[in-house]
Amino acid sequence: MNKSLQRRVLKLINDELIKTQKQGAGTFIYLGGLLYSHKWESFWFHVQALYRFSPKNSNNYKFFDEYQGGLAVHYTPDYDWMLGLEMDLSKAMENEDRGIKIGNTGGTRSNLAFVFDWRFLNAFGDTFNLRGSVGLPVYEDLNSQDFQNAAGKTYTQTQLGESIFANIVINFNTRFGQC
Repeated sequence: MNKSLQRRVLKLINDELIKTQKQGAGTFIYLGGLLYSHKWESFWFHVQALYRFSPKNSNNYKFFDEYQGGLAVHYTPDYDWMLGLEMDLSKAMENEDRGIKIGNTGGTRSNLAFVFDWRFLNAFGDTFNLRGSVGLPVYEDLNSQDFQNAAGKTYTQTQLGESIFANIVINFNTRFGQC
């Protein structure tokens, strides 16, 4: 196969992969779960369980369904501050393309995060909060798949795992229906 034809074939394959793997290609994601919280003095203890269901998109590609569980301890020394430690565990199923499972997707992950929340402005019954977190993965067991290259050598392919993460957000909270 000449180089020009080979490039066009690879471009067509790549374009098809990009088209099928769009999460928002005509589908909704459904999420359901439970959260239990308990307060003891200045500490809050939280336990949660979630399930995320992703139906097939309009290109017959299905992103993973996922089970999640989490534990958190939040320290609230006063009304305006919260400092906490959170840990989650998630089990993601494999993606499917036209009913065929993709072996190097999904797996089990666990993250540990340090979080804070500072309520810095109360106005007219509404609040503004500065919220942030810094975390890192503490466990990963990702699914992999073995392939064979053109030279006949076997190699293992795995999707990239998580890395250290951080975020900071200004959050506005209001309550509707107050008269």
